[in-house]
Amino acid sequence: MAAVNKREELLLKMLDLGESTLSAERFATLLNHQAQGVFFKDPPMNWYGGTALSYASCFGLKRTVTRMLATKHVALDEGACTATGFYPIHAVVANRRGDMYDFLVTTHGANPKLQLAKYSKRGPLTPLQQIGRAHV
Repeated sequence: MAAVNKREELLLKMLDLGESTLSAERFATLLNHQAQGVFFKDPPMNWYGGTALSYASCFGLKRTVTRMLATKHVALDEGACTATGFYPIHAVVANRRGDMYDFLVTTHGANPKLQLAKYSKRGPLTPLQQIGRAHV
């Protein structure tokens, strides 16, 4: 919810609190947890990916994305959405966030040829191949 409401300062404080009070294993579990429930199952909510990293990416929270990646508990090519197969780079393209696509690729080395983790009726798609394909 904090990502959707673009509460970046709150998210950064939450990350600091989680990292300082939880074990490394529990903190990693928290960061990699998939959004669940009926609310996240259908469009448009499932276009944001399934993890906090994907949500932060889709809502343009660059400092939060950088902070999450710095923990080494999350990665741009892990933790694909269980509903769509989107990695963060697919989710930002699905949400027309060219600024975040550029940020993930140039600043954090996201693979622009990373294929969806889940099979699509249209075959294996990279982020840019999914454009104009009705959100897989």
